[in-house]
Amino acid sequence: MLDDYATQASLRYALSEGVRIGVELRSGAPNYRFIEARPFQDEGYVTSVAIPVVFRIAQEERIQLYGLARAGLRFQGVIDPDENDQRDSIFSSTAALGEVGLLLQIPCSDRVAFQSGVTFPFAYELSPGNLLENMSTQIHGGVSVGFRNTAWFLNGAAGPAFGASGDTHKFNWAVQMGFRIRLSPGSSFSLLNESSL
Repeated sequence: MLDDYATQASLRYALSEGVRIGVELRSGAPNYRFIEARPFQDEGYVTSVAIPVVFRIAQEERIQLYGLARAGLRFQGVIDPDENDQRDSIFSSTAALGEVGLLLQIPCSDRVAFQSGVTFPFAYELSPGNLLENMSTQIHGGVSVGFRNTAWFLNGAAGPAFGASGDTHKFNWAVQMGFRIRLSPGSSFSLLNESSL
């Protein structure tokens, strides 16, 4: 787990019935992260912005297979890294984020759908150094429940990780809960949730 907690806000636009594009803003309280392969724990800040694209690859009856691609930037740092209580410096980094994967949506009714999948997220530090900070394989599972123009969801993901010359996390996991609101009542509303974990 990279963060103690994180808050995410997303906006999606359906280009067609099978293709969605969006923007995600995320801010969290770091649990255990790295800058230039040097760890910091339970201090600092982390913020990211990403553009996800989800596209339907196949459909068999009501079961749908989607592809996911996400690209973004992450900013993180520690204020007062020398711990002299002066807040006179910031130890920070910028990283490119990416993720590709497959998500399977299995509706069990018009209002409830289960999903599963696998994604391959990575973070590549751009500054202060160049470093493959983290790469992992994440196995996903979750459920979404729809009510009129909203959908409530609970998702989880876990899997092995590597990077930072062996100094990074060896295992990542996350649990996410939230809701989605359809802003255009006449538009189609998929229960698939592709928010990053």
